Amino acid sequence: MSLKPVRTYIKDRLAATDSAFKEHTDGFNTDNIGRNTLDKSYHILVDSVDNQESGGNYVQDSISLKVELYFKGYRNIQSAIDNAIDKAHDFKLRAINPANWTSTVKSVVCDNIRTTTLDANDNVVIMEIDLTIMAASAVI
Repeated sequence: MSLKPVRTYIKDRLAATDSAFKEHTDGFNTDNIGRNTLDKSYHILVDSVDNQESGGNYVQDSISLKVELYFKGYRNIQSAIDNAIDKAHDFKLRAINPANWTSTVKSVVCDNIRTTTLDANDNVVIMEIDLTIMAASAVI
């Protein structure tokens, strides 16, 4: 199964939430997001892909992934936190909406949303969004 349709689904929901979001494409490291590009950056990390069902010509997988959204707080960190929570919630509502699901993305569940910060900079708000996506694909 290719993860490209799942990543595209996430990217499309983020773009619908706020077109200013930009992806940080480093596989694992988020410490190297540039200071000038940090605000409204996001990172997608696939935690696991678990086979749920296999048929003669299809596979259905449960994909656990984390989306991290980054926001600068500037002088008013509480306002930045509130804005970040609003953006994360908006993204969640778009991601879990069955009207947005595709021929590959069969369902989306938001397992958790957490607010955190960078250890070295408490002026940055990070929203960690854990999703479980059921995805179907044809066998090769």
